[in-house]
Amino acid sequence: MSIHQRITIAFALFSLAQARAQHEVLTPLSARPVHEVLEAQRKSAGTKTHFIYQNLPQSLPVQDDFSVDRTRKRWAQPGDAGVSFNSTIYQIEAGGISTWDMEYSSTPTFLYTTDLTDPPTTTQTQLPTISITLRQLLPYPPTEQTITVWPAYNVFDTIQSPSPDVFPITADIVQDSLLVYDVQPDPRTFINPDNTVVPLVLWEDDDVHVNGTYPIDPPTIGVATFDGLARNGYPYDFPNFAASGLAEHLTTVPINLATNLPGDSLYISFFYQPQGRSGDTSVQPRDSLVLEFWAPEEETWYRVWRTPIRPASAFRTGACAHSTHQVPEVRFPLPFPELRHAQRLIRSLAHGLCAPFRSAHVR
Repeated sequence: MSIHQRITIAFALFSLAQARAQHEVLTPLSARPVHEVLEAQRKSAGTKTHFIYQNLPQSLPVQDDFSVDRTRKRWAQPGDAGVSFNSTIYQIEAGGISTWDMEYSSTPTFLYTTDLTDPPTTTQTQLPTISITLRQLLPYPPTEQTITVWPAYNVFDTIQSPSPDVFPITADIVQDSLLVYDVQPDPRTFINPDNTVVPLVLWEDDDVHVNGTYPIDPPTIGVATFDGLARNGYPYDFPNFAASGLAEHLTTVPINLATNLPGDSLYISFFYQPQGRSGDTSVQPRDSLVLEFWAPEEETWYRVWRTPIRPASAFRTGACAHSTHQVPEVRFPLPFPELRHAQRLIRSLAHGLCAPFRSAHVR
């Protein structure tokens, strides 16, 4: 999606009238600062860290009217309750060993040998190479490659002198580390309309903005807004206001399908609305909303639905209509046998929406 729209998705069966205050001024959304950001930045103090968030699975039926924010807030820091140290991953490893002071040169270094006998001569010999494992620590999980490097120094040896002199150079491959932590599942619960008690967290990421004010006449209490803002509440790319690319995700925690029979009919349904109260009147052809299913045995996301972001309209569908509010509804069966496993993830993606004012709302 592009920067001037907003999509809202809601998975629920409730409706709430929208009241508009008099003399209200509507302006495009440029930021929505997240208060947890500053505290997380203060605690991290520049250290490279990664947090593995554990979530409790959900069981069918799964529904969300977005009246409550059920996204997993991913602002944990070392020392927080429920956070435990997992491991340290080093950027450099040589011979199966990593130490904090490792550093190397990516270009050859040399031994210079000088003989002071008449006439004096100096010979240059390349120092032995070293094979190391070099890891790209972020994004997690790290990737690695084996490369050839040289010591980060040159050696000057005079035959008539008792010992050589070592002169360090500025190393361009320097040891770094990533501290990995585990974060326990959120223990809170949520009561469904049928009074069943389920884990509170339904969505494993917190990219979207859960609210009830940006959509126009939503069929439920709240919506999830794909607003073109990063999870810290600010544009993905400040200098490049017209940036475009893959933006927000809305991904379920694992859903337990073990109790369902192969012949059971399983569906996901939702409503969506382009733009809403985004303040935008233009449409970017590359903007879209996507639905994907995760096949765990293949470790593959299957795309089952995509819609371009059209001009502002009521909540609509890309499939069949089925709603007591006369609002179109997107309704999809679980399409492939490889998707019908005991644990499954579903995600919605916003493409192109990488700056504010372009948004879509899902309910």
